Amino acid sequence: MGFTEAIRRLRHVGHYVRRVTNLLSGVLRNTLLRPDWHRPSVVFLDIVGPINLRTLRELLIAFDLADYQVRLRAHWNLKTLRVGDLFRWHGNLQLVWSDPPAGTSTIVCTDQAPDRTFSAYKHIRLVFDYSPDLEIRDGHFVMPIPMHPQIYVQYHDHERLDGYRRSLRKIRIFFAGNWNETGYNSPLLGELFGKLTRHQIINFLLREGLVRIVETIEELDKILAGPYWNGFVLLNPRVRINQAKWLATIAQADFFLCPPGVLFPWSHNAIEAMAVGTIPLINYPEWFFPTLVDGKNVKTFQTLEELKGTVRVILQMQNEEISYLHQEASAYYEQHLNPRTFVHQVVTSPEKHVTVHYLARPA
Repeated sequence: MGFTEAIRRLRHVGHYVRRVTNLLSGVLRNTLLRPDWHRPSVVFLDIVGPINLRTLRELLIAFDLADYQVRLRAHWNLKTLRVGDLFRWHGNLQLVWSDPPAGTSTIVCTDQAPDRTFSAYKHIRLVFDYSPDLEIRDGHFVMPIPMHPQIYVQYHDHERLDGYRRSLRKIRIFFAGNWNETGYNSPLLGELFGKLTRHQIINFLLREGLVRIVETIEELDKILAGPYWNGFVLLNPRVRINQAKWLATIAQADFFLCPPGVLFPWSHNAIEAMAVGTIPLINYPEWFFPTLVDGKNVKTFQTLEELKGTVRVILQMQNEEISYLHQEASAYYEQHLNPRTFVHQVVTSPEKHVTVHYLARPA
């Protein structure tokens, strides 16, 4: 081994040592050794099985928006160590190494079946089986997938939704994002769900000449600063909109194309669009609870020919119809997608033991 290679390996090892040290530091600084379980608005979160960190963040965001402090049950495993990354973003999170005593008013949220010997104000069981085939009965809830986590914890843009909904719209249809074949053309979307992939959708729009490609942020800014453009704007995937400006940008479009993501026929963009009153153009309305309705709060398509027809219909729509769709999209968000509303519905439900169904992601 040469000197240069030895230095490279030492730097590599040093990187991981610093990484583990930072994670341990986060865990130790945020551990409660003697927690007070009699404080109001406390959720005891105990995840025994594997969980994706993104999923855990979304749970923390939902409880935080509903003004709940989360105490995560620590276990002697790597999962607890990985949580050390979350404390700088989630001020409502603390670690505990024991269960709350019986008789407290704590809300228990866990992926395990209810423990009848444990006395809790509310027992929420998490089941990671989100699909459009779920039959929701009393005591069962489907947790809405929120906007991108950084919108809440870094930019606090969820506090500006009312203002974004009043934005002056400058583009009829807009899309920004990646659609490369490697990540967004999985045959599983068609085989398992019968859905067109993002790559198929965007390539079709390009072949049919239905979109105007915008090559730079400066060109996009020029469009947004000009008169209303009744067309379909597609941002070159090499151009990225800063996350801090994401909601403000999509709020200036009447419609936003929200094609499927990598693994599921679903995209964060649909939730973010509805949050600001922008109308999603999607091919998976049944993946929402309740199902989105074409012509009421969304515009839909299933085939490529339907997509072409829907785009043409949108370009000919009258202002009154578009205004109605704007209002219904934002109303749907507030009633069914707002994490704060969801937590309130679960906590105030009459059932002591409830089940929450959520999206399964690889851990």
